[in-house]
Amino acid sequence: MHLYVTSIYIANAYQKISSSSQRKEKFAKACSTASVRQLQILYDVPTRWNSAYTMLERALHMRRAITLYLTEELDLAYLTLSNSEWDQCGALLTILSPFKVESTRIQQTERPTIHRVYWSYERMFNTIDELRDDLQNSLARGRRKDRDWIAQLLNAINEMERKLKSYYTAATQYVFSEACLLDPVTKTSLFESGSFIEDVVNWKQKYIDAARGRFETNYENMHFDDMANGASIFHAPAKRQRNDDDDDDDEFRRRIIDRQGQRLENEFDRYMQLPLEYDGRPLDSWRKNQHDFPHLAQMFRDVYAVPASGAGVEREFSKSGRVASWTRSRLDPETLSEIMLYRSYLARQGKAIEEMEDDADGDVSEEAEIQKLTREFTRSFHLLE
Repeated sequence: MHLYVTSIYIANAYQKISSSSQRKEKFAKACSTASVRQLQILYDVPTRWNSAYTMLERALHMRRAITLYLTEELDLAYLTLSNSEWDQCGALLTILSPFKVESTRIQQTERPTIHRVYWSYERMFNTIDELRDDLQNSLARGRRKDRDWIAQLLNAINEMERKLKSYYTAATQYVFSEACLLDPVTKTSLFESGSFIEDVVNWKQKYIDAARGRFETNYENMHFDDMANGASIFHAPAKRQRNDDDDDDDEFRRRIIDRQGQRLENEFDRYMQLPLEYDGRPLDSWRKNQHDFPHLAQMFRDVYAVPASGAGVEREFSKSGRVASWTRSRLDPETLSEIMLYRSYLARQGKAIEEMEDDADGDVSEEAEIQKLTREFTRSFHLLE
């Protein structure tokens, strides 16, 4: 059976199970008989990230229960998958797993992830190359009955690469390269490795020149009076008060940097000449060094304010739809905004309003269990067998 048809069969089985309360009860009994925990049924939705992965993940977890239920329902027996077809779903899940990890990382909204975008693309392209090599080896020495679906996986990998390249082409705006350069831990490291050095274009120098040009045009001559909230662009930590020793240390550092930077043109060049930091987060590093590079720190703030994806905004719109329901159709927009802000505040304080949570997100303990089972499955499943 074609892999696409297999996924359609799983989606149709989900739909039949959820079509009536009687069938839901029968499926619950099938889960109990098969000693499988019943999980919430999630569908593959084109507009929802990782939904295909989640659908397959949960189907594999409830595999025995689904098979038992379908075989007992005579009118649904045609949706039953063979062991080989379930193995195909497992192979597909193994292929999608690295991409699910990267997309989940990019969707985070608790801290900036804009500097991870190019790194994620690099890892995904490397994963595609590795998967293609594995599949080609499997196709050459695999069993004849497996060659058809392995060839389908290989075609899917090629199509995945084509689509990923189209996304990457659309993500060539300056903000992504500047986010990498302004990360003190990496700077130009990414552009000195992998596909970047294999290209005829010197991407490292191109990105540096573009970032320097934008800094000189928009930030180098900026007066501190033009910056919001004075000279400091970060909220100072409230752990302790600054003292005279701190001021002396800042003055000493500025003198050393100014002396070393006499031969350099601007803050951007001085920053690029500094060695990479061993560890740390960009926000923490720039909070510490903002007084040494005040203009470049302003550029950092503008770049890192850009979300890596629109997933966070989409989630907020989805949640607001649960607040502004048809029973609350006369809510004032300002009131709705305040409700969403307060709800976000409660979530950050660990006091989220459970009844407003998106049902599709599932139970936390349920998610933890299914992720554990998936890790065990992917470790036991070998693509080359």
